Amino acid sequence: MQDSRKQFSSLQYLGGLVALGVLAVVLLPTAAGAQAPAVTTTVASISGTYVMQITQPVTRDWTGTKSCSVGNKKFTFTGGGSILMNDLVVGSATFDGKGRFSFSGLQMPNFEQSASNATVSITCPTNVNGTPTTSNGHAVYGAPAPQQFSGTYTVKSDGTATVNMGNGAEMIFILAASNSKGVATFLALYMNTHDQSSADGSGDTMGGYAVLKP
Repeated sequence: MQDSRKQFSSLQYLGGLVALGVLAVVLLPTAAGAQAPAVTTTVASISGTYVMQITQPVTRDWTGTKSCSVGNKKFTFTGGGSILMNDLVVGSATFDGKGRFSFSGLQMPNFEQSASNATVSITCPTNVNGTPTTSNGHAVYGAPAPQQFSGTYTVKSDGTATVNMGNGAEMIFILAASNSKGVATFLALYMNTHDQSSADGSGDTMGGYAVLKP
C-alpha cells in the first residue's frame, strides 16, 4: 500500500496489522447466558484459532508537483487530495495456549501511494500572471495486501494479557464469552496505537472482534 510512512502499521496495525506492538487483553464479566472466565487465568485462557476482523480509520493523501519556467521566472506548483477511509484487516489469529501468538490475513483497501500521486496533473501557465491548470487526481487501490505477524503473550491471574511486538502499539481485547473449558470464545477489540513509525498520525484507534473457531 504504499509509502512506508502511511502503512498500517499491519496492524503497524500490527508490522504493517499492520503490525501489532503491545497487545493487552482484559477479561470482564460476560453477557447473560455465557460462562464467565475463570477467576484465575493463565495463557491457556486464550487458546485456539480466532477469525479476526480489525478496522482502523485513516486519512490517505496523495500529491504531485511540477516546476515551471515562465519568462525568466521559475515556479513550483503542487496539486493533490486526500480521503478519510477505514482500513480493514481480516484473517486468523492463533494463540497456542502456551504463550505464542500469530496472525495471517489480508488488508484492504490497499491504497497505492505512488499510483495515486501519478494521477495528479499540472499544466504550466503561459505567462507570469497566469495560473496553472491542475487536476488533483484520485486515490488508487490495488489488490488486498497480505498481513502476517507473530509474537509472545502472557496472561496474569487477574485476567489481563499482553502481546509485545516491539512497535509501541497497544491493543485491548474484552473477553465477552468463554466455553466450559474457560477458553475465550469471543473477543471484542479496542486498540489505541502509539506507533511512532506512523508519521502521518493515522492509526490512533482500532476496533474489531475475534471469534474462536469451533
